[in-house]
Amino acid sequence: MDNRENIQKTALSLFAEKGYHAVGIQEIVNRAEITKPTLYHYFGSKEGLYLQCLERDFSPLLKELSRLASSEEDIFSKMQLILQYMLKNGKNHKDFIQTYLTLCSAPPLSEEIRIGGKFLNELERILEDMFIDASYKHGNMRGRHRNYSATFMGLINSSLSRLLRNEFEIDGDFVYRTVHQFAHGIYS
Repeated sequence: MDNRENIQKTALSLFAEKGYHAVGIQEIVNRAEITKPTLYHYFGSKEGLYLQCLERDFSPLLKELSRLASSEEDIFSKMQLILQYMLKNGKNHKDFIQTYLTLCSAPPLSEEIRIGGKFLNELERILEDMFIDASYKHGNMRGRHRNYSATFMGLINSSLSRLLRNEFEIDGDFVYRTVHQFAHGIYS
């Protein structure tokens, strides 16, 4: 592992454990066993490091979510594929997912949102576009895409949070039942 990758992995682990504000440069360099000038050489600042950590993991995630959301599948299948993908990503990238969940709940004017809010906006746009596309086939969905997107994102995030607490195992039945309840409500 090269210095850049080591620093990102170390920093992301600390951001996941403590949150962006609670982590200092000295703590990162101590744990990564590097010098401050090395960190500044690669990232310029803690903000630059945080941004690079987010970009590294968000880029492939958003690309795959965009592909899944724009596939030819019906909306129910798309939601299952997206939830399944997010859960598998969560299982394999726990530090990133914890950092993502913390970013989702950061105050609107926080430094975290200023740095990483664009990634959340892109995720919301992907989901909104998916529901807009579905509304052409299901007229009763028209005009509700923002609500659907927000509540589906909430379902994803609560599932990821439960996954990080080891409350369930990922399987097709869990994904199907979760999306079914979302799509059909608690009375189904």
